[in-house]
Amino acid sequence: GGRNSWRNNNNNNGNNNGNTANNNNNNGNNTIPAQNGSNPWIGNGRFVNMWQFLENDSKWKDLGYNVAVILEQLPLNGTAKYSFGQYSYTVQKITNDECTQTNDSTNNQRDLRRILWDTVNNKRPVWQFNDDKGGWTALDNNDLMLKLINLPIGQNTNHTRGQWTYQITKVDATHATQKNTSTNKVRQYRMVEKDKDEMDPNWASKASTNNQNYSVGYASAYSQ
Repeated sequence: GGRNSWRNNNNNNGNNNGNTANNNNNNGNNTIPAQNGSNPWIGNGRFVNMWQFLENDSKWKDLGYNVAVILEQLPLNGTAKYSFGQYSYTVQKITNDECTQTNDSTNNQRDLRRILWDTVNNKRPVWQFNDDKGGWTALDNNDLMLKLINLPIGQNTNHTRGQWTYQITKVDATHATQKNTSTNKVRQYRMVEKDKDEMDPNWASKASTNNQNYSVGYASAYSQ
C-alpha cells in the first residue's frame, strides 16, 4: 500500500514534507548539500547520488529529495520513520547504498537503493565484475564506482572488502582489472550505462514480504 503516496511526493518535490527530514535528523549535520532546484538528487556536479524504491512492476522509481536526505544521513543499521498520507513507514539502513522500508500497518517491505547518476548522459554508470558463473555482477559500492570513474587510466587503487584487499587497475575509460592481493586472483571489470529504473542482473532483494506482487518482482531479478 501507499504506492500513490510515493508518486505524489516525487511530483511535488517534497513540498508537503518539508519538516520530515528535520524531524528525523536533529543532529545539526550540514554535510548534505542544498537541493538543486527541484531535482531529487544529492550532490553537485556531473555525478550525483539518488535514492529509489522498487515498485511493484520491478522498476526502480526516484524518491523525493527530503526522503533522500533522511536515507543519506542515516547511520548503518540505523532506523528512521516517516509517513505519507495514511501510511507510516520504518526504514533501516542495510548498507551505505541499501535500505529496507517497512509499511507499519501491513508489514510489507520494499527495497530502497542508492545509485550513482550521470547528469550529463542521463544514465546510471555501473561498474560490473566478471563473476564465477561467467556473468557480470554490479559492484555494490557507489563510492567505489565513482572512484573508478575518476581514476586516471593506468593508475590503481586499493579496496578492502571483508577480509580481502584488492588492487584495481584502470585499463581504459570503461575497463579495469581487480587483483586479490592475497590470492593473486584476477577479475575483469567493465562499466556500462543503464537506465535508472533498471534492475541489476544477479541482484538479490533484502526485503522480506508475503505480498505476491513483490515476490514475483524480486524473482525476476534472478532470471536475467
